[in-house]
Amino acid sequence: MKPSATAESSAPQADQIRKLYGSFTREQIAAQSRMAFASLIKDPGQVETATGWSAASDPATVGTAVYEMMTTDLRQQIAAIKSPVLLLAAADGAPDAASRKQLASSYEAQVAKVPQARVVLAERARHFIMLDDPAFLFSTMDAFLKQARP
Repeated sequence: MKPSATAESSAPQADQIRKLYGSFTREQIAAQSRMAFASLIKDPGQVETATGWSAASDPATVGTAVYEMMTTDLRQQIAAIKSPVLLLAAADGAPDAASRKQLASSYEAQVAKVPQARVVLAERARHFIMLDDPAFLFSTMDAFLKQARP
């Protein structure tokens, strides 16, 4: 979400996160995840579902995955993607049309080099679209896949 970020500039924070997660017990990762998910998922029941997934995960592996995501920059390589791409962006936190437009522009910039990319905002989802608005997710994906058929 930060266009000026590079793998190198993200590495120190990513390394801190990797080390922190590596020090967690499963109980600690569950507690940390529950707090984070409360702001990322609307339904408290779904917060508990996602917390269960976290509690079943190996904390060190999660830390390594976060580190790798934060230090891998594919913005140049995505130009090689030949298939149509659908990027769904959670937009519940964007309170008005101007904020949603700015959010969409930010995501569009991330996939600007993909020849056939489309960004669609999920306006009723905070982060986990599949939990906050599964009907929107499936209908949008179905329509995209139907349109993308050769």
